[in-house]
Amino acid sequence: MPNGRCDAATFSICDKGYYGTGQNLSGMYNDFWEYNPVSNSWIQKADVTTLMRNEPAYFSIGTKGYIGMGYNYSGPYLKDFGNTPQIVHVQQEQMKLRRII
Repeated sequence: MPNGRCDAATFSICDKGYYGTGQNLSGMYNDFWEYNPVSNSWIQKADVTTLMRNEPAYFSIGTKGYIGMGYNYSGPYLKDFGNTPQIVHVQQEQMKLRRII
C-alpha cells in the first residue's frame, strides 16, 4: 500500500483508482499505484519515469491517464504537459509511460 503524501496525482480508469507522485516529510516520489475496490487492495505499478513532481495536472480520458506540469525541487515549474505531454496508458496488467509525437 502506498504511504501517505500530499500533492499527488490521482485519477480513475474504469473501476480502478490510480495514485502516485507527490511528497511527504521523507521526500518526493515517482511511484504509482492501482487500487482495486472489489478486493480492497493496492498493486504497485511502474514508476513514472519523468522528473519527480509535486502538484501535477492530471486527468483521465477513456483508458488513458495523463500527468504533466507541476514542479520539483530542481527548478521552476515544469512545462512538459503542453509541448511533450506524458501519457500514462493503463493496460490490464501493467502501466507504461510513453511520449506523444
